[in-house]
Amino acid sequence: MTSKTCSTCGACFDCGAGESARPMPLDFSQDCRCPPCLKAEIRSRIAAFVATVTPAQARAGVGLRWASDDALVEDIDYELEGGCLVFTAWSLLKRGTCCESGCRHCPYGFEAR
Repeated sequence: MTSKTCSTCGACFDCGAGESARPMPLDFSQDCRCPPCLKAEIRSRIAAFVATVTPAQARAGVGLRWASDDALVEDIDYELEGGCLVFTAWSLLKRGTCCESGCRHCPYGFEAR
């Protein structure tokens, strides 16, 4: 590990390069970011991407290229609400198909009746 200063917030942290989830390509115009700033940047980029995906694109499997067997990451793949696990649209896109359960963040256009 290497001691670094976050290029976003200025906090000092121990950089364990390669330990953070990298669900999308990173921009190398800045040096290392502390884990909270890195997670915030990843969330922001994912949200921008997900906002452009239509239900038709989701059904065509646009998210499958990021599918993996890696462990789910809290606040990126799911959120905890009152002890319940709520999948994000990003996680559902990576699944590649709709489960037709009426998920709150369903990117496939399914609406529970």
